[in-house]
Amino acid sequence: MLSKTLTGVTVPDYDESITKMLNAKGFEGGGRMVIAIENHEGQVYRIIRPEGMGGYFNCVYALLDMGLIDLIGPNKPASREGYDNRFTFNRPE
Repeated sequence: MLSKTLTGVTVPDYDESITKMLNAKGFEGGGRMVIAIENHEGQVYRIIRPEGMGGYFNCVYALLDMGLIDLIGPNKPASREGYDNRFTFNRPE
């Protein structure tokens, strides 16, 4: 699994919880789904590329369980800006 924060983008206060969850779970397999997480300003600050469909779905559900909101998920476009999911803690307007 690849997980990295982006250079020059503010890392929000809730990132420590996300980092702990990612380190604890590990999301392995094979595949190339890309998950983005926004900071408080609505900028993507972290990219996650779990390996395999099982790892992908486990990661998505873990983020949802943490209270993040998927801006692309079900009933929305399949992919946007190269991301299969884009999560935020902020409520969309």
